[in-house]
Amino acid sequence: MKDRIELGIDPDTARLAASTKGAPIGRVHNREFVDAFLEYESHRQYSASSHIGFETEYFRISRDIVVPIAPLSVIRERGRFVPIFVCGWSTNPLRLRQRRLLMTIYEDAFLSITDFQSSPAEILFFPKFDSQREAEPWLRGDYDLLPQSELDECVEIFLEARELVRRRIIEERDSVRPTEYPDE
Repeated sequence: MKDRIELGIDPDTARLAASTKGAPIGRVHNREFVDAFLEYESHRQYSASSHIGFETEYFRISRDIVVPIAPLSVIRERGRFVPIFVCGWSTNPLRLRQRRLLMTIYEDAFLSITDFQSSPAEILFFPKFDSQREAEPWLRGDYDLLPQSELDECVEIFLEARELVRRRIIEERDSVRPTEYPDE
């Protein structure tokens, strides 16, 4: 998909790459994903001649935990940069608050950078409906961003859940004792 946007590769080459590269178990899913993207892109028509390079940015959870944020590509259209984020899930189970959280994270980590502050970013999902994937594009502004207090609450919930899981893993690890062998 990146090569289709940035290099203008033909659809057959994109499908071939999805069908032959990567883990064999994922190739069918990759092909479905690429097919859905190509269908969407045939109407959207990204400009292959004006992509730009960019750095991965980070959403800071805590002093020690950061989440890397990078779009699939950034193109230039009508004098503005357009970051294109893509999610490969075959469903989109995100509730309204989760959608707002995701958009807030993109905004905080990437879209707040000076070059992208007025960008009409796109976020693309391709969930399956019945047996076929269909485009579910989000545009910047489709969801209200979370206020700082709600964002802080989400981060706190994540950190608490992470700590609970960490403790649980340690407890389970410590409860497993190696098999004792009398002859050793």
